[in-house]
Amino acid sequence: QKKVIEETDKAVAKREGLIIYLLINYPNEAYSKIKEVVSVEDIKSERNKKVITKLYEELEKGYSNINNVLDWFQEEEIINYLTSIMAYDFEITEVNKCIEDILNIYIKEKLIKKRNDIINKLENKELDKEDKANYEKQLSEIIVKLAKVK
Repeated sequence: QKKVIEETDKAVAKREGLIIYLLINYPNEAYSKIKEVVSVEDIKSERNKKVITKLYEELEKGYSNINNVLDWFQEEEIINYLTSIMAYDFEITEVNKCIEDILNIYIKEKLIKKRNDIINKLENKELDKEDKANYEKQLSEIIVKLAKVK
């Protein structure tokens, strides 16, 4: 159990690092697509939330010249972290495919969360027929969407 949690945490950390890497190195390709799907609330690490919030703010202002990204932060720990992300080799061969893959992961996670929430609501014995039918319809729509996500 603990090993699964550690591996999940490592995967999430790497994924969040990849988002930061894409926003820094490929802002024109990545920013609008990532921001549309990945909100700051979707980010698990507080440090990454802080970094991504700042990147979103600056890119929103139209600063696609990210050469001075380190100047946007005062904390030595964040500067060192960003330096390590910028130096890390994520082995990206096709940027747009990488962006699409990362977005699909977040889309799938959100759909799974919605599905689970609806299943929990359907387990409520006091639901009237109309609410139950509505939730069942939503559930089948989500299941279809999940099947379409690669």
